[in-house]
Amino acid sequence: MEDNRNKSIKMLVFYHKPSVILYDCITVPVHCGRANYVERFKRGEISRDDYAFMIENTIGDDTGDSISQLNSDFCELTGIYWAWKNYDELGNPDRIGFMRYRRQFIFDSINNLSNNYSGAIVNFDRFDDNTLRAIKCSPEIVIEIVSKYDFIAASPVDDDMTVYKHFDKYHNADEITFCLNVIKQRYKEIYPYAEQFFNQNLNSCCNMFIMKRDMFFEYCKFVFDIAFDFVKNFDRSNYSFEDRRLFVMERITGLYLYYLSKQDEIKHHYLPISFIKQPEIVLNPKPAFEINNIPLVFVSDTDYSKIAAIAIQSIIENSSRVNNYDIFIVGREIWNEDKRRISNMVSDLKNFSIRFIDMNYFLANTDVDKSLMRNSSRFSKGGTYYRLWIPKIFKNYDKVLYLDSDIIVTRDIAELYAQDIGDNIIGAVRDIEYIRTAYKKHRLSDFINEYSCETLKISPYDYIQAGVILFNTTLAQKESFFEKSFDFLAKNPNPYNNDQDVLNFVCKGSIKYLPVNWNVEWHCVFFYEDHPLYQSLPAKFYSEYMEARKNPYILHYSSDFKPWNMPMLPLAEIFWQYAHDSPYNEIMLLELIRVISIEQQRKYKEKQRRKFFATLICALIPSRNMRHKIRDAIVNNGAKIKKDRI
Repeated sequence: MEDNRNKSIKMLVFYHKPSVILYDCITVPVHCGRANYVERFKRGEISRDDYAFMIENTIGDDTGDSISQLNSDFCELTGIYWAWKNYDELGNPDRIGFMRYRRQFIFDSINNLSNNYSGAIVNFDRFDDNTLRAIKCSPEIVIEIVSKYDFIAASPVDDDMTVYKHFDKYHNADEITFCLNVIKQRYKEIYPYAEQFFNQNLNSCCNMFIMKRDMFFEYCKFVFDIAFDFVKNFDRSNYSFEDRRLFVMERITGLYLYYLSKQDEIKHHYLPISFIKQPEIVLNPKPAFEINNIPLVFVSDTDYSKIAAIAIQSIIENSSRVNNYDIFIVGREIWNEDKRRISNMVSDLKNFSIRFIDMNYFLANTDVDKSLMRNSSRFSKGGTYYRLWIPKIFKNYDKVLYLDSDIIVTRDIAELYAQDIGDNIIGAVRDIEYIRTAYKKHRLSDFINEYSCETLKISPYDYIQAGVILFNTTLAQKESFFEKSFDFLAKNPNPYNNDQDVLNFVCKGSIKYLPVNWNVEWHCVFFYEDHPLYQSLPAKFYSEYMEARKNPYILHYSSDFKPWNMPMLPLAEIFWQYAHDSPYNEIMLLELIRVISIEQQRKYKEKQRRKFFATLICALIPSRNMRHKIRDAIVNNGAKIKKDRI
């Protein structure tokens, strides 16, 4: 049976810059002002990536009979005009509707939604899966609701003043007077409703509506007749570029919808609308600084954002004024409050920049099998595999440093970025824990050795730990790193160590091995208490690791052991040293108290128990020097602190 959904209705969504795209069998993304956009691109005002995105993902309003070049004044009306004059290009649907990239109809009750304004508008931080579920704009739901009415408009908003006074407050009421005179002369049947409309408080805003075809055509004749007369005859010579926009025509649309609603034979309905605060997507970012730019990339989500913030705190405290630190946090679900906290960490630092990249766009617009991205113990929705996108996302950088969130940096991270990795795709540190597992005394030795040689095609003693990676992004793209990564996953859908195995396989033979100090895995000395490290690791690697552990440049809190819930373990105090100075100190302490129950504390050895309480007590002390002394005193059997040392 033929699917006639696309014949019954078309919903046009207007865009003017890269944003999350809505597209299905009834939804059409339209680029308003395409004509001007093309000219701006030719003048170098639009990036090539943004231009390509708009061309590839939207239909321009500059074909056939159009007024696209007038978009700077007409705004979304150029898209409505194009739809009117090129209706056959849309398949001549029975009904047509209009939404915007940051405003969509909500086809459901909003009583249970937060950020509800006047029962008419709901604010969302960004357009993601949760937003899509909330607005319920699937073709089936849209068609079911729309088919019952002659037209649907946005729920009217009451701004506690008349439509006329509200417009006069922000614009120029003479514009309304001009339009009313035109209506009085040419549309006598509508004029009485015009007086009523502008003297009431309610207005359906945003030029958003859904109408039957013939009704839409009549609307366009009315609106554009007035609009063209206004542009031609109303004096706007002293207007700013902002004020030149035809805000008045949004009120004229509201008037026409009001007029229709008063006709007894016309069935109408109102729907609330959404407002997306951050609908834009970040396309291939460029360096934040012109010189000494150090790009640093974290992958995180809201649960781990506080851990990433503490890592950033350690970078800030060990930074140099001569370098500029260009920090990115890549993820899908990071709350705005976390973004605010983290951004504020560098608000007064001129040589730091922090930007957030939403992976939703890259996932939606990359043709790979996302099911190959397995959930890990740390990340759901395959988040650990986002590392594989780094050369693709950061193609405007020659080199990028990736860092796990669960690290502490104890010296200027620019020193690591400055490492020469030559003609290699990545620079990284050998994985001491993996080498230990491959060694003959471990129960998994046979498996790891066979897996490394047969599947990864690499010696287990050359296997790298992926928590700190210096990417040669230029070479990675040239060598098709991204494509090869997913080719490997297609053939090996269940890698032992997720994307870390992918990196080892794809980059084998093109790895610059960095000193162990740059990625010291903290757990190696206590992970297997029944197998001391000196017995279960080749002497060469044991010596290198133990030396690096004495002076870690990057301390990596790898494994399931974490300092935020096991503060009694060796080197956990370094994490808490920086956590105290971060905006998440109190939150981390509350979580620590909640996680570690009294019963668990009883099971600790005496020194472990002292370390736990030392962490809690020292969090209340502002002086870092004093914190060190008091912590040492508590941990070392309650030794007294001399007054002259405080």
